[in-house]
Amino acid sequence: MQTNTIEIIDSLEELYKSVMGLYWTYLSSLEEMVSKIPESDTEKLHEIHEHVRDVLAAMDHDVNIFKQTVDSDMEQIKNIQDQLKINDIYKFLNQK
Repeated sequence: MQTNTIEIIDSLEELYKSVMGLYWTYLSSLEEMVSKIPESDTEKLHEIHEHVRDVLAAMDHDVNIFKQTVDSDMEQIKNIQDQLKINDIYKFLNQK
């Protein structure tokens, strides 16, 4: 049982690192994209700014899910991936 618990915790740590890495990469890409948009294109800049706010809110949500999971039982840890908002961002990107 202890080995299974350790494996689950290790998997949770890897999932956390992967999810946060995806957020960092995506936000860095958005930052680079913004730097290439002329300041005069305020509509596009506003659109991206709103999207960044949504991404940051999703990231905050996901961090809280990880925090809650760490404080909860093993069954919730096994189901964490279904609760993460990063999946919504992934679906959004695949629509573009």
